[in-house]
Amino acid sequence: MAAGGRPSGALDSSECRRPATRTAWSASAVYFTLYYAGGALAGFVPGLAWQAWEWPGVAGLALAALGIGLAGLARPVRSVVATP
Repeated sequence: MAAGGRPSGALDSSECRRPATRTAWSASAVYFTLYYAGGALAGFVPGLAWQAWEWPGVAGLALAALGIGLAGLARPVRSVVATP
């Protein structure tokens, strides 16, 4: 999944056909910053869990991340469509 995720993210952002506004560029910058910071932390934090608690710590961290993700899916989604 990771091998396909990074190239598709680059392709998604390069496929914009209309000129982007300053707000769109800011949103894109925030997205990519959080994307790569999250990727760096996802590689670093499990190592800390391993050092402190070995497999139980890594499994607990994975379950916590899964719980956070599922909690995010449970929230209602608001439509963010710009009106002309």
